[in-house]
Amino acid sequence: MFAVFALTAAAAIVQGPAQAPRARAPAAAFPPAVALRAPRPPVVDGRDDDDVWRTAPAITDFREWDPVEDTTPRFRTEARIAYDERNLYVFVRAFDAHPDSIKRLLARRDVLPPTDHIGVLIDAYHDRR
Repeated sequence: MFAVFALTAAAAIVQGPAQAPRARAPAAAFPPAVALRAPRPPVVDGRDDDDVWRTAPAITDFREWDPVEDTTPRFRTEARIAYDERNLYVFVRAFDAHPDSIKRLLARRDVLPPTDHIGVLIDAYHDRR
C-alpha cells in the first residue's frame, strides 16, 4: 500500500530519531530528511515510476506511536520527499503482509479510529513543535 500527497507549503523537513524505546534525544540529534528538488513535478497517481522518486533518498527510520509509543514498527515503511517552486511532494510506501485486512473506518474530526495511520507533519515555523 502506498500513497502520494502534493501539498503547497514551504517547510523544514526533519526525520524522527532512531532510538531505543522510550529514549528521548534532543531535537538537534534527529537526522534530517532530505527533500530533492524535482526538475518537473511527479504525476500524483500513487506510482513511484517518476524519475524524482528513483533518485530521492529513502526515509526508513520510523517509530510507532500506538499501541506502544516509540517502538519499532512491525512493518517496514519508506518515504521520499521532493519539491518544486510551488509544491511539496511526499511519497509513502507502507509495506504490509496482509493489506486486505487494513480497516477503512471513518471517524469524526480529531478522533483516531482503531486502524493504521500515516501522517505528514510540517514544522513550517522551524520551532520543533
